[in-house]
Amino acid sequence: MEECSRAVVGVAVMLVLLVAWAPRTVAHGEAAQDGFIRTRTVAFYDVQFSGTDLQRGAAMAITGKFFLLQEWPTGMDKPGLVFLTAAVPGPVLLVQERWINGVFTPGSVAIRQGEEYDFKLVLRGRREGRYHVHPMVAVQGVGPLLGPGAWITINGGGAVANPLTLYNGATINLETFALQRIALWHGLALALGLAWLLYWIAQPILRRSLWVTSGAEEQLITRRDCWVASVLGVLTGAAILVGFLTTKAAYPHTIPHQVIKVDIPTGPQPASFIQLKCPEVRYNPVTRTLTLAGEVTNTDAQPALLKRFVTSMLTFTNIDLVSQGEHLLVLDPPGVVNPGETKRLTLVMTDPIWEQQRLVDLGQPQLRFGGVLIFEGAAGGQSVTAIDAPLHPYFRPAS
Repeated sequence: MEECSRAVVGVAVMLVLLVAWAPRTVAHGEAAQDGFIRTRTVAFYDVQFSGTDLQRGAAMAITGKFFLLQEWPTGMDKPGLVFLTAAVPGPVLLVQERWINGVFTPGSVAIRQGEEYDFKLVLRGRREGRYHVHPMVAVQGVGPLLGPGAWITINGGGAVANPLTLYNGATINLETFALQRIALWHGLALALGLAWLLYWIAQPILRRSLWVTSGAEEQLITRRDCWVASVLGVLTGAAILVGFLTTKAAYPHTIPHQVIKVDIPTGPQPASFIQLKCPEVRYNPVTRTLTLAGEVTNTDAQPALLKRFVTSMLTFTNIDLVSQGEHLLVLDPPGVVNPGETKRLTLVMTDPIWEQQRLVDLGQPQLRFGGVLIFEGAAGGQSVTAIDAPLHPYFRPAS
């Protein structure tokens, strides 16, 4: 008996230590999605957060662009609809406005592959705390795809209001509208469910197990069990009927939830004066280096310089243009591509983010990689050139 008590105490202490030392989870699960899906579907860039420190009830905006790649992972339906929203850890921010190409989009949006889209999200702080927030595009047939994230701090301050004007002219606050009625019916449903659960928990499990072992299954359901089930069934049905009738009387004028689909016109597209041929993508898991090479041709009348490479939520900036940055690429040979010139460029990107975000997973059935090359001309125009190529792993120890 003493040994059993010691074992129980030991297990309890271990559980307490595990709970106390467990690291805080801050991710949104984006790394769980296959890398070949994220890199070959949507590329986010120029994402900006209007503020990362706001008062409760204050608004902030997320703006940027996303490019829907022309190529698509094998075995997935071609995208037809997307839904723009924000990935947040629960209802800590309220999404109030969604805009794509300057069009207000409260619902699903019809989009086209190979096009660039401007987006804007307006969010309002609801709960105090510090949260990691991403813009997100949910693509039909693929799932949610996240853009670059940022830490948002919501401080105490003003009250949160979410006003809505009804068809009858009245204005309600969705934060508190019919809150008492909602609490009442949720509480009633919880009470009925707990009554049913506690009734069966209170039954002697060992005795029922012996009945099953001895072949007396007919004793498992007693007359009292049937009586309790009947009473709870009648109470549940009555609660549903009363709830329907009282709600109908309180709100006689209702309309069904609406299915909204918005057609977005094609906005101004970036020029594509850089042509890419024979792309090659290699990855070295030993050094965590992704190498992208290909022949590029400048069809513009001005020299063009590679500024960035974008894949999924990551943006790699040419190291010749910035002294430091979160993600950098080395361009070989450096410099511009002159008008009419064809040259072979190699991008070298050494970064642990490839494996941290599982964007390059050599254990997947589709070893392909995608993204967009962003060049800038001497006159300031941008060229967005998509790339999609087989991914070739190679293993070479770091020198």
